[in-house]
Amino acid sequence: MDRSLRSWLISPRPVPGTGRPPRDTRVDVVRGLALLFIFVNHIHNNPLSVATPAHLWFSDAADVFVLLAGFAVAVAYGPLIDSRGVPAGAARIGARMAELYAAHLMTLLFVAAVVAWSAARLERPDQLTMLGLLPLFTATEDTILRALALTFQPSYVDILPLYVVLLGLAPVILWLARTAPIVALAASAALWLLVQATDMNLPNGAEGQGWFFNPFAWQLLFTIGIVAGLAALDGIALPRSSRLLRLALVVVIGSVLLKGLSGQIAFMQWAAVLPSELAPQPSKTQLSLWRVANVLALAYLIAVLVPASARWLSAAPAAVVAVLGRRSLPVFALGTVLSVAGTIALTEAAWSMPAVIAVNVGGILVLIGTALALDWADRAAKMANRPAAPVRADADARPGGRAGARTSELARAVPIGRRS
Repeated sequence: MDRSLRSWLISPRPVPGTGRPPRDTRVDVVRGLALLFIFVNHIHNNPLSVATPAHLWFSDAADVFVLLAGFAVAVAYGPLIDSRGVPAGAARIGARMAELYAAHLMTLLFVAAVVAWSAARLERPDQLTMLGLLPLFTATEDTILRALALTFQPSYVDILPLYVVLLGLAPVILWLARTAPIVALAASAALWLLVQATDMNLPNGAEGQGWFFNPFAWQLLFTIGIVAGLAALDGIALPRSSRLLRLALVVVIGSVLLKGLSGQIAFMQWAAVLPSELAPQPSKTQLSLWRVANVLALAYLIAVLVPASARWLSAAPAAVVAVLGRRSLPVFALGTVLSVAGTIALTEAAWSMPAVIAVNVGGILVLIGTALALDWADRAAKMANRPAAPVRADADARPGGRAGARTSELARAVPIGRRS
């Protein structure tokens, strides 16, 4: 391990006021791809889902998102906490928590509306049981209260609550990681180990079930992401060695082989020779070590093998995917609703291949179009709020000169009553 990183983990010595590093396009591209994979995978029984990475190894888009969420939190709020303290950072993070909480409730509402409309329109009351939504229609008052308390989380509408809780922990994690990153990592690992030993979880449902994404376990990836983000802020380079590279490759390739040999990869059933009792079954709820090792190995390979300055990252295809990553919250929420609608549509179409292609391609185009529209609107708003260019004070003020010709322009640039 690089000595500078080792010493930084013990004593980070932050430099207040240094600001954020340049935005890493690789992060946006990876998040954009993950959003597309989530949409495809959330269409139930989608034949095209076998082509997504989640079917190749033990981690999936959720692991990537939580890891990168921690990284983004560190980059976004780390400089604020360095310059103005934890209370200022906590206030800004609290506003983001409120935004995510509202987005979760709106997503749940629209998913329920799609299912209810379809059940009534198609005369298919059995659809009300989709995703575990039935309590919302049979015990509405109690279920609404549980939804507000985040203790009613149907399938596919259960990851934003995880982010809300993790953001609530973020000020403490950021403070601890700024004091001694190694202590933050050790504390996070200890909590993760406690979860593995006791199954500690938050309640989800009247039957005593826990959260599908156990926040006490998933905080490990979030904390690792925060530490990585703070290291990036301080200019700490990632250790690069052939040994680490080989280890990461062994983890990724090994996970593919294990899944293939145990019959967990659809197009490798011919290679299923490993007895089922020996096949790894990584827990997603408790964030199995298989998943942690897999996603960290993938992240290391991308960070080392894909330079941030790679020219293809600025090419049109990557740029479009990066826009998806920058607009991850609305794209994720819309993708969840579209995946439910797509499942209903394909069920009614008997999963014909033309319908499968239409639903997948159409949904992806809608997500891309939405992200591009939001990105364009944001840039247009920034351009509209940009102050006018200043007028040179030494311009020729003689009648008919440049200053005289620009009198009306000057009046627009400096409104009456403004002090220069």
